[in-house]
Amino acid sequence: MNRLLIGAEAREKILAGASKLAETVKLTLGPKGRNVLVERPSANPLVTNDGVTIAREVNLECPFQELGAQVLREASIKTNAEAGDGTTTSIVLAEQIMNLAARRIELGESPVFIKEGLLAAANFVTAQIYNSAIPVDTDKQRRLVAINSCANTEDGILVADCISRVGVDGIISVEENKSGRTFLNYVEGLELEAGLASPYFCEDANTLSTTFENAKVHICDRKVTSLRDILPLLESAAREKFPLVLIADDFSPDVIQALLLNKVRAGLRVCALVCGVLGDRRDAILGDIAALADGTCDKIVMSTETSKFISRSSAVLEERIKLIRAQLAATDDEYNKARLGERLARLTNGVAVISVGCATEIEQKEKRLRIEDAVAATRAACQEGIVAGGGLALLRVKKALTRHIKTLPQLQRCGAEVLLKALDAPFRQICSNSGVNADLVLTRLSGKRGFDARTCRYVDMFASGIVDPAKVVRAALRNAVSVAGTLLTTEGIVLH
Repeated sequence: MNRLLIGAEAREKILAGASKLAETVKLTLGPKGRNVLVERPSANPLVTNDGVTIAREVNLECPFQELGAQVLREASIKTNAEAGDGTTTSIVLAEQIMNLAARRIELGESPVFIKEGLLAAANFVTAQIYNSAIPVDTDKQRRLVAINSCANTEDGILVADCISRVGVDGIISVEENKSGRTFLNYVEGLELEAGLASPYFCEDANTLSTTFENAKVHICDRKVTSLRDILPLLESAAREKFPLVLIADDFSPDVIQALLLNKVRAGLRVCALVCGVLGDRRDAILGDIAALADGTCDKIVMSTETSKFISRSSAVLEERIKLIRAQLAATDDEYNKARLGERLARLTNGVAVISVGCATEIEQKEKRLRIEDAVAATRAACQEGIVAGGGLALLRVKKALTRHIKTLPQLQRCGAEVLLKALDAPFRQICSNSGVNADLVLTRLSGKRGFDARTCRYVDMFASGIVDPAKVVRAALRNAVSVAGTLLTTEGIVLH
């Protein structure tokens, strides 16, 4: 038997659920925002100020309210997917929009026209933010964004330097370690799941690895069963005295024995690698290696599990990179995008690994989430630039929006006015979490001066490094309006 709620009663439950979720999440906003302790049945508790992480963990007892919370949660999840940060801001904005709009609906305004006005105003505001953003093209700017996002100078510098090294499109992995300290590692070149066919190919007994420089690379797409198949290559390597790396699906025992015999007795520098990658991905990666080596590879580090290929740019490699970029632009499949992006990064800037270590696991998890947010925020800043932080960017657009509202159709103005008033919400929440009166602070803002909630001083936001990525602000606003508009036009709930 279905359970139904219709009209004002349904809307009340939806708003109540959304507000309960928002009340929990918005405690974390700003430099003096608090953490939230989250119980996890199968693991240690999690202490975090990451909005989307908290939102995912909130489950309400009332099933009608839970539906409202679930829809609001989508604003945070979508913002995280688009920009990687700004998840709390999106929830704060969405809740305020819904509360202000609900009052207008009670006075007889149409939810449909309110939604239209919200969307029209949001399009204007996001365009204004995009056009006012300052490009990010220096290490100093990247550091400001990263430090501001993760609220830690040392970690922020590490994140910014990481992005400077591998680029905006580079692969950055955030992992955990047990050493108790946080550090950065770079993985250059292309790493392949291809190990030495025999441990006797190892030249370094300590690391069980072999390193060749200026080596010729030969790739075979099948198993090598006869020495005759590769004899011309071996003769050329012996005559011209160059290192030779053979990559194949597998090698017969007789071939491996013959190669090792030539290595030991004839001094031939040769290694056989067995490729462990299967399917289409195998062909793609082998093609990447062929383009990277282009006959000769500058450096190859081979172990019993993997091999790393490092080489300078060439015309063949550049063509391969262009092909991967074209494939990346043409696909909508998230899995394929991830794999193509990984291949592109390995062929261009390599891979960076930020290894996070702390005294306790709880602190480690919290720090990892902050660093992941900082990575996403810094990337977003490099893509679309930066605006004044601390909620100031949304405040500054209010004058322009006030003028723009007058140009909108009469039926849309109510929704636009709702957004106009809601733009204060992130700033007011930051002030609240810092224990100051937002109304008093607003009277003292002027020109370039904003409010530093950490020190409770009025400062030039850019000079003080209090900035937000424009992409994050735009995504937070756009998703807040989308979710709020959807909930406002909902007047029925059906539960199974």
